[in-house]
Amino acid sequence: MNADVNRALAASDDYMQVLLAEKVRGVDGDATRGASVKAMADTAKRLGMYIVFGLPEMPDGGPIVDADGARKVYNSAAVAFPDGHTESFQKMHRAGQEEKVWSVPGNTPLIFEMPEFTGSDGGALKAGVSICRDGHFYPELGRYYAASGAELLIHPTATTGDPWYRESRIGSYTDRDGLAAVTANLWGRTVIRSMRTASRSTRSTRTATQSAPARRPRATTTWASDATRSVRRA
Repeated sequence: MNADVNRALAASDDYMQVLLAEKVRGVDGDATRGASVKAMADTAKRLGMYIVFGLPEMPDGGPIVDADGARKVYNSAAVAFPDGHTESFQKMHRAGQEEKVWSVPGNTPLIFEMPEFTGSDGGALKAGVSICRDGHFYPELGRYYAASGAELLIHPTATTGDPWYRESRIGSYTDRDGLAAVTANLWGRTVIRSMRTASRSTRSTRTATQSAPARRPRATTTWASDATRSVRRA
């Protein structure tokens, strides 16, 4: 697999994310999903659970040619549902030049119902998805979800930035918007290898929950608001 990708990279101007991008749900439904997406969907169906995972997403019709002439895809979070179908959210706010060179921003929120759980209004629990910078720096998306009846914010991220700031930003959705929030960050060490120079550098990755040295660091954190403490399994 890696050898095939390296050969393809050497023969093109594409970035690795473009070559590895997969469809989550095409115009013909689930028939054109990528192999990784299908594997996650099959697992979600087999276990009767929801799985949220990040990936470079291939748009229908192939990569998008941006104004700079480069072929690009989406930085997405896919949701695999207990019935086996998949949906996706495309990140709206790209983080720095390293994301802009291979991705284009999305513009569509993703909100969905989880009928296995009961919300505070007695109906199915509604959840919304945001990615990294969308939730850390731009609260409008979370406010939109709350105004649309969502009570849960799902927020995958990959950041080595200030853990206190990012933890407080996600926690603010509970205080301000009445949303429960679940976020998952990187874990372990980040390895950066240059294909041209074969140089390598490493740095420790702190999770968004590692702000207090006395606490055991966790990769996943949850916040519960007063409005969502009544959420229960149906």
